[in-house]
Amino acid sequence: MTSGALGHRSLAYHGLLFATTLLLALAGTASWGSGKAGAQAWLQDRARAEGPGFRLGRLELHPGIGAEAGYDSNVFLSDQNEVGSAILRITPHLDLATLGPQRTDDLVEGDEQPVLPKVEFRTGVSASLYYFFDDAPQSNVGVDANMRLTIMPERPVSFTIFDTYSRNIRPFTEEGGGNDFARNQNDVGGMFTFSSRGGVLTARAGYTLRADLFESNSFDYANSLTHRGETGITWRFLPQTALIHDTRVDYTDYTSSAPSSLLLGDNTRLRSRVGVNGALTKKISFLAAAGYGAVFISDDAFRETDTVVAQGELRVRFRPDLRWALGYDRDIAGSFVGSFFVRDRGYTNLNLLLGGAFLLGVEGSVSYLDFGSALEPDGTALGVGDTTERTDIVVRASLFAEYRFTDWLAINGTFGYTADFTDFEFTRVAATTTFPDPADFQKFEAWFGVRAFY
Repeated sequence: MTSGALGHRSLAYHGLLFATTLLLALAGTASWGSGKAGAQAWLQDRARAEGPGFRLGRLELHPGIGAEAGYDSNVFLSDQNEVGSAILRITPHLDLATLGPQRTDDLVEGDEQPVLPKVEFRTGVSASLYYFFDDAPQSNVGVDANMRLTIMPERPVSFTIFDTYSRNIRPFTEEGGGNDFARNQNDVGGMFTFSSRGGVLTARAGYTLRADLFESNSFDYANSLTHRGETGITWRFLPQTALIHDTRVDYTDYTSSAPSSLLLGDNTRLRSRVGVNGALTKKISFLAAAGYGAVFISDDAFRETDTVVAQGELRVRFRPDLRWALGYDRDIAGSFVGSFFVRDRGYTNLNLLLGGAFLLGVEGSVSYLDFGSALEPDGTALGVGDTTERTDIVVRASLFAEYRFTDWLAINGTFGYTADFTDFEFTRVAATTTFPDPADFQKFEAWFGVRAFY
């Protein structure tokens, strides 16, 4: 075997190990993405959002724009007075990154081995103009922006800094509060990654600061800062199988002294897991992890909890263009009701790509949420019947289909269903008090659009 082949194989193994580590990290941070749940499916996947691109020295520029017409059957997530609206959404986007692997290889002549870059950089921004044809919702502009810079990538020691910002303007509760639902979330942080020679052992340690700020005075009390520290270790004991461990600590500090519609407590959430991520056969792979989770709250009025956390996922690649996954996870997340909830979730997804032109994605999940103590500002029960207990069953389903006429033009359709089933009722009427966490609603969404990207 030549030295060049050995070099490529080492890089391939290192890439596999990095992907394994990242998979668990992303699974652990999924709850932080809730503010972007309504974003377009094609913006979430760089491979779909970017076309050939423009070469700018050692950078690639990828512009694009999408126009969609849609309908939301329950804009305000109401359990009684549902307001439906047709919606026009126009989304320009722009991505800039260091050259990808294909263009980097083009710079190499003959058998010369590509030189690993000292810096990898990627940034992007998109702005979604929402125009609601019903007069009740307020038309507005949502924004998503991100930046990621890795110093000395694919080396024994590398460092990544990142910043992700979103302005979500979709209503998230019943009408009220001046009809202003704009919510700004910004995550900024850094991550050190350490790898042994050949990538058998990889460790990471990082910190993230999240600012969560509402623009309406009605939700000032829910403004918060969350500090996250996390560590992880991956040990690859087979070419495509690794032992994994991660630990994460979140501390949420509610920063406002404004009058509140409900009681919120500064809290610390801990999660630590160990597991295995690997391949059973060439077509079947899996993830299995379990550990300990706990919530500690500064206000004695709240109940705290400690529990088992776990995740299991089975992935099947029937063909290179047909993949299916089935999974379950149990985790703890922050909440505006009770300051936290414990979630048990079953989920599945299917992705089909035909001829490199037609893409079909189907996702579905059912979750059981057990909230902390639901309390009024004075510490009394927030629920009707003098109850502080709230449990919900949340059902989500979506279908995304896209057909690409060329490598820069596509049409797409998205269909979605979201429902929250619960017996819990707030003691106050939404007409006079607004809560950022609605109860007992159903909604359907449908979108059809065209987009151009390069």
